[in-house]
Amino acid sequence: MNSSPFDEQHSLQEVALSRGEKLLRSRYGLYGLGLISYAESVLPIPILTDPFLVVYILANRKKAILAIIVATLTSLAGGVTAYYLGYLFADMFLPLLGPETLEQFNALAVRVHDETFILTILGALTPVPYTGVAVAAGFVHGNFMAFVAGSLLARILRYGLVGYLTYYFGAQCMNILKKHTVSLTLGTIVLIGLYVAYRMWLSV
Repeated sequence: MNSSPFDEQHSLQEVALSRGEKLLRSRYGLYGLGLISYAESVLPIPILTDPFLVVYILANRKKAILAIIVATLTSLAGGVTAYYLGYLFADMFLPLLGPETLEQFNALAVRVHDETFILTILGALTPVPYTGVAVAAGFVHGNFMAFVAGSLLARILRYGLVGYLTYYFGAQCMNILKKHTVSLTLGTIVLIGLYVAYRMWLSV
C-alpha cells in the first residue's frame, strides 16, 4: 500500500521528535526548541514545532511561558528571514519578465499587499506551510509590518494554545490537538474567506 504525504510527514516528525527528545530534556533544551522553531519557519521541511514544544514543557513545566515566548520569537525570526529571501529572489527574477507579465504580477502584488495581514495569519495559525506564505509575501513585496503583526499574533495564539494544553493536560494535549486541528483550521479558513470576500465586495 502506498503511503500518503501526510503519513510520510507524520513518520518524519516522529523520527525527528525521538532524536530531539534528549536534547529538549537537557539544559540546552530551550536553545534546541528555538533552533527547531526557526528552522521550521525558514526552511521547507515537513516538521512542526508544536510536538517539540510539548516535549520541552513536559520536561520543564515551570518554564512553559518562557518556552512559548522562545518558540514564538524564533518562529517570527525565521519567517522574517524567509520573507526577505522571497523579497531578494523577486528582485533578481522580476526583471526577466516581459512587460505584460510584469504588469499582471504588479496587479496581483497590489491585491496581496492589501491582504498581507490576513493571509499571514492563515499561514502562521493553520497547518498551511508558513514558510511558503512568508516567502510568497516577500516575493510580492507584501506589507512587511502587516506580515510581522500577523505572524506574531498567529504564533502567540498557536503556541499559547499548545503550551496551555500541555501545562494543564500533560501528554494528553497532543490527542486533544489532533482531535480539533481540522475543525480549528476549517473555521479559521472560513472566517478568513469571509473577510476576503467582504473586502472584495467593498472594492466593487
